[in-house]
Amino acid sequence: MSPEDALLEFAADAVGELAAEMRTIIDQRMEKVYRDALEVYYATEELARDPANAHLIPHVEAMRRGHERDYGRAIPPREG
Repeated sequence: MSPEDALLEFAADAVGELAAEMRTIIDQRMEKVYRDALEVYYATEELARDPANAHLIPHVEAMRRGHERDYGRAIPPREG
């Protein structure tokens, strides 16, 4: 193997490792954003049960539809 080929292989491996690390970080952050968004949904859904907050019902319904559209399933029940 020539020095140039060795350097290219080293660089390709390093870039591949960096990409894998970045993917892991992005996945973790996306999971946190998803969990935080679920908490907003659960809180809004709870508030919308009070007749004084009936104006929130369309927002809860929109969040529910958006989740089903994007994830292909209903919003999971709140844990705990």
